[in-house]
Amino acid sequence: MEDVGIFLKNRPFWTGTNYQFLNDRARPFVGASLGGIYGDGINNSAFAGLETGLKYYVQTKTYFLSRVEYQFLFDSTSDASDAFQDDGVWAYTVGLGYNF
Repeated sequence: MEDVGIFLKNRPFWTGTNYQFLNDRARPFVGASLGGIYGDGINNSAFAGLETGLKYYVQTKTYFLSRVEYQFLFDSTSDASDAFQDDGVWAYTVGLGYNF
């Protein structure tokens, strides 16, 4: 399992966990995330999501990453179940990562 927490532009906070299937250079994974978006000029809300992707290790600790995630936004816990069906957005990520 891998836990990650980062801050992004416009002050959202994201944290998630992933399960990797293999221990080769190419490592597919599935995961889940939870976070919040807040700041000036945006609607403060929470989000949760399911994700899948691939890490390709070019060195022992360095990898290329591609990930697709379905995030649903909600203002309160009572909105969460409806948001999964009605207010979902797709998020795509391509990047470079390093394991410390």
